[in-house]
Amino acid sequence: MEEKLLTFGYPLIFLGTFFEGETFVILAGLMAHQGLLDVKYVILSAFLGSFCGDQTWYYIGRHGGPWVMRKLQRAQPAVDKASELLRRWDIWFILSFRFIYGIRNVAPFAMGNAGVPPLRFFVLNMLAAAVWATSFGGSGYVFGQALEQVLGGVKHYEIIMIGFLATILFVVWLSFRIAGWRRRRAEQARKQAEGGKVKAVAD
Repeated sequence: MEEKLLTFGYPLIFLGTFFEGETFVILAGLMAHQGLLDVKYVILSAFLGSFCGDQTWYYIGRHGGPWVMRKLQRAQPAVDKASELLRRWDIWFILSFRFIYGIRNVAPFAMGNAGVPPLRFFVLNMLAAAVWATSFGGSGYVFGQALEQVLGGVKHYEIIMIGFLATILFVVWLSFRIAGWRRRRAEQARKQAEGGKVKAVAD
């Protein structure tokens, strides 16, 4: 198992953080504390995945914004919120959007669509990705230390513990995703209802 983790673990962290976020990094930090992965490479893989993923979405927003939004109408409320935060906070938002639930995945798209200069986004995105990867990778590693102090050196429970924690993290992540989906549906229903009222008044 350790050999497979060393072979595939870091590419999986890269892919996980390219498309998603902190769940993969925290779990990988836990595994690093168990000696299954190297925490330095966990953080590096998370940094590269997060940085490359957000650069990709930035350029999609920069070069295909309107066309993409027509295909992804459900994401419009989150993009609008990210655009508003960008107008209000500018650099601080670019540095912190990874830590803001609900708009983390659409924020780079909104920044590209808003015309943030490429070099500026590149530098700030690199700094933010480094802080983010270190924070969550380190958190998983420290959390693993705390669990070891509680559980002691019971080696045969390590894999069970990791699986249990992975399940908890997945359930929490899924709960947030479902809540966000319901919130977007409610927002769309509200806008449709308001649009119907406006049309009725106009008639």
